[in-house]
Amino acid sequence: MVGGVERGLLVSRFHYSNIVHPTEAVITGMTRDGTWWIEGGEIAYPVKNLRFTQSIIEALRDVVDVGRETHLASEFFFEASRVPPLRIGSFQFTGKSDH
Repeated sequence: MVGGVERGLLVSRFHYSNIVHPTEAVITGMTRDGTWWIEGGEIAYPVKNLRFTQSIIEALRDVVDVGRETHLASEFFFEASRVPPLRIGSFQFTGKSDH
C-alpha cells in the first residue's frame, strides 16, 4: 500500500482517541508508536506524533485502498476490533503532539 503513495503519512496507531461530536462521528486524539513520512512510495523518515480531529465518516468516504491482513486494535472506541489497514486520501491533522 505504501508503494502507491507519492507523498503522505503512515500512521501505525492512534492513541487517546475521544469522541468530540457523537452524531457527526468526530473524534480527536494522537498518533503513537510510529508515524512515518512517505516519499515516492517509500518510507522516508519518522515524524513526531501528531494530533488529529476528524470525522470518521468523512475519512471512510475517502478510502483509496483496503489491506488484506487485519490487525487487533484495542484502543479505538471498542475493547478490541480486528481491522485492516486503510489508505485514506485525506485526514485532518491539527498539530504536533508533545508526547
